[in-house]
Amino acid sequence: MRVHAKATSLKRLKRIEGQVRGLARMVEDDRYCIDIVTQIGAVRAALRKVEEEVLRDHVGHCVEGAIASGNKSQQRRKITELMNVVGRRTADGEGKQKVAPRRERRRREPKRRQPSAGRAPQP
Repeated sequence: MRVHAKATSLKRLKRIEGQVRGLARMVEDDRYCIDIVTQIGAVRAALRKVEEEVLRDHVGHCVEGAIASGNKSQQRRKITELMNVVGRRTADGEGKQKVAPRRERRRREPKRRQPSAGRAPQP
């Protein structure tokens, strides 16, 4: 792993470590379930960022190095590893971008006028 990617990943992981400790305290303190679930989502999102950083570094360093080496066996191995990881992420739904569901709008029925006494109803 390159120095910058390593430092960035470690910094993120230490932050995540603190978030997980905070989650444990929330559970111990019987905090509201939805608050806990929200924080779990934040931890998962942070882990995905670390995963992306590590994968980006792997492609930019390891895969690129295999391509530059000219060694066909090493190239195939690196590409296969990469495809397996990408395939797992997609199968787990991790590679898919989450989209908030749209709220359906209720159509308002137009108010119908009540016929007044002595008048015929309007069509």
